[in-house]
Amino acid sequence: MGLIIIPVFLITSIIVVISLIMTIKLKQNQALNIATILLGIVMSFCIYSGIGISYYLEENVWGLSPFFRIPIWMCCIPGIIGFILIKSKNDFINTLGKSTLIKCRFFWSFDDNFL
Repeated sequence: MGLIIIPVFLITSIIVVISLIMTIKLKQNQALNIATILLGIVMSFCIYSGIGISYYLEENVWGLSPFFRIPIWMCCIPGIIGFILIKSKNDFINTLGKSTLIKCRFFWSFDDNFL
């Protein structure tokens, strides 16, 4: 099972480090504001709530499900979406991209037991 979990953790770690570097560069360029950071935090808590509700609604949960579901839904999918959206010329879409990168950064802060 470790052969399956380790690549998920490596991909998640790479996405978190890249989003951390991009967030630091955005902060240095004064491209972040409070609204963008708060949107990232709200997105993080909404996805956490969705994951919690999905576990609540399931009758049988596989024992290693959190090691796959949480990193993929909290970091991998939003990280890839954030990397795509941040290159947009539209201000609103660019802000969503920045927020998803901040969300990946908060995933690392809140879920350090996964990394």
